[in-house]
Amino acid sequence: MYGFIRYDATSAYEQSAGFPRGLRVWSDEERANELKRRIAEEKRRSELHVHYYRIDHVLAFPLPVTQLDIIRKPEGIPGMEAYPWYTWFMWAIKERWDLLHAAWRRFGDEEAGLLLQHELAITANWSNGHKGPGKAGLFNGHLAVCLANYLQRPEGWDRELLENTRQSAIQLLERDIVPFYHNVWGQRERVVSEHLVNIPVIVLLGGAYLAETVGHGEASSLADKAQEVVMVWKTARLGDEHLSEGIAYDGFWLDALTDWLTARASSRPSDSDNEPAYASFVNSCIQLALPGRIDINAPLGDNEPEMPFWMDAALKLTRIYDWPEGHWLAGRLPPARMTAAALEQLLDWPWRDRPDQEQPVARCEEHPFAVSLRSGWGSEHLLAAVGASRYPLGHLHFDGGHVVIGGGDRFWITDPGYQQYRQGPEREFSIGMQAHNAPVLDGMPQTKRAALVLRAETDQEGRQHTALQLADCYGTTTDSGEAAATDVIRDVWMLPRGVVVVKDTIQTARNGLRADYYWQAGTFLAWAFPDGWARLGDGAQAMWIGAFDGSGVQEPIAPVALHRHEGSRGPLTLHHSRVLEQDGGTVWWVFAFDRSAGWTPPVASMDESGLTIRFAEGVESNVPIK
Repeated sequence: MYGFIRYDATSAYEQSAGFPRGLRVWSDEERANELKRRIAEEKRRSELHVHYYRIDHVLAFPLPVTQLDIIRKPEGIPGMEAYPWYTWFMWAIKERWDLLHAAWRRFGDEEAGLLLQHELAITANWSNGHKGPGKAGLFNGHLAVCLANYLQRPEGWDRELLENTRQSAIQLLERDIVPFYHNVWGQRERVVSEHLVNIPVIVLLGGAYLAETVGHGEASSLADKAQEVVMVWKTARLGDEHLSEGIAYDGFWLDALTDWLTARASSRPSDSDNEPAYASFVNSCIQLALPGRIDINAPLGDNEPEMPFWMDAALKLTRIYDWPEGHWLAGRLPPARMTAAALEQLLDWPWRDRPDQEQPVARCEEHPFAVSLRSGWGSEHLLAAVGASRYPLGHLHFDGGHVVIGGGDRFWITDPGYQQYRQGPEREFSIGMQAHNAPVLDGMPQTKRAALVLRAETDQEGRQHTALQLADCYGTTTDSGEAAATDVIRDVWMLPRGVVVVKDTIQTARNGLRADYYWQAGTFLAWAFPDGWARLGDGAQAMWIGAFDGSGVQEPIAPVALHRHEGSRGPLTLHHSRVLEQDGGTVWWVFAFDRSAGWTPPVASMDESGLTIRFAEGVESNVPIK
């Protein structure tokens, strides 16, 4: 199994000794050794452990899994009968199968190949995966992709086991996927972006891939509809709709699509019409990666590190389209964090002898669901990722303007990065009022995904800047139904000296509007409060956090502002409140890195040229007023 930790928070993955820190190029020998290590472990396994990380359960299944006895299970999420039991099971069994497949096909292990064939042949007995007439879900879609992948090469199979597996595939199509296709996709005269929810899309893509693989009579109908879905997605992603569910869930369905595209690549030309949308996805994976840990993306929305499928999709797309940036990413993904399928891809990488690709350009850049500001990709560099969700899909949170800051192999200002589906304190922590750091206005957090990106720019001095209008993200907070604020503009700057500055300009007709801020910090960081600043430290470096009004007067941060939400699995939250004047006001936040882990905070001052931050060693950073 790829590296997995009992779920705590993104911080656990950042700091685990099992995952290497820093940016470097990995060798084929290191990848092969990781794959062989996992294969040996998998062959010894007598039971499959499935980590249902979102609800923090681990269940065991005897191997081989002859029948899915998931009906006898503890209560998971009320009102969600099959979730998460079937979905997470398929993720775990697919990783096992991919390891056995690699042992057989790559390393010539016939014993592993026979074990895989036996386990695939008995999937026809998995009757519990049948959801009912005209219904199918992620279990069915994932199983379809698996069977299609392993049936691509019939040579070397035991004849009887091959036939039984093909019959399982046909049963899956005819009992589950084809009726689902006619019940859901066949009822739609044309596909629109509102239809592009990951579950029905994955079922369609898996069905199209499997139907082509086994020569099913519905193959062309499924393929035509799948191609229409991808075209609609491309238009919506690149256009004004900014369609995305974030990196993890975009990668989730693109992983299924790219398995199919890879299988088709030898007989069909590359999908050039959709290439810009695919490139946009891979670019987001690169630009939103944590400095020093390119395998971890900024925790915006449901972007869980337990879902590494985005790596698989990015690699397959790079193989098809030969992007320099994709090659750069591919060489630096740490083997311990990759799936077996991704490791296999890199062992067959056609461009391994090509000279090392140049690093992508670090700049301020807009993405469908975020804006990234970054100085580079090494541990010494800095990332500020700003939420800009604009499409109404549930795996994106109400996080317009929300800022996460990463550097030194960890996120310092962070986010839960998931949503707990069970009702209770943890769900409130993960998506409630204190989950994000855009201002909460008179007790009203954001309730709409409606951020408007006004600017994303880099000046000649290397200062990066983005500005977002957030007013439409809020509902009404008055009895009259009027919005609490007519303008909520968040500016974010990244300055060359390791400084991030956030400026909120709020216009309101209400006297005494209260703006509350909730800043979450990485789980394993230590807090202190010298001289009115908050200080985060990890023993090697520190980050200073300061709050200022529109005139540059500091608003002291006291230790009493720090608390732990009862639903938190780790992060502490810094709460700061500000009452605005009659027509609104401005709130400044300064986040300044101190690489020496010193204990003297910077000094901030305001004049007509802007906000200036002066450090103890005399270095200055300046934010011009625009």
